[in-house]
Amino acid sequence: MKTLVKKIKYLILAGIISPILVLAYDFEENSGLNITAGKAGYVDEQKSIDGMIVQGIKLVLTFVGVLFLILTIVAGFKWMTARGNEAEVEKAKKMFIQSVIGVLIILVAYALSYFIVQFFSEPYLT
Repeated sequence: MKTLVKKIKYLILAGIISPILVLAYDFEENSGLNITAGKAGYVDEQKSIDGMIVQGIKLVLTFVGVLFLILTIVAGFKWMTARGNEAEVEKAKKMFIQSVIGVLIILVAYALSYFIVQFFSEPYLT
């Protein structure tokens, strides 16, 4: 019984110490990837204006994707539970088609904004 308690104590201690040991290695500093990225011409997206715009667009697109998924699931659920009622089936079809059209409009807007940001970013201005 005492050895079981000791084993449990050692396991708990190892569980507490092991994350600290893992966090001791600073991958960003020790890997040299920052130096390689700097020599290759990549900059931190968070620090430039166009990078912040791209991050904002990615955030909005994530939200739109989740919203599209929810609307598609709700439309499918309405369609499945219509029980042959043609009016309910038409409402569900309309909801699904509108959500697909909305996603297509958002994707076209994203493509336009992406090309505009790429056109006005630093490599093209010089």
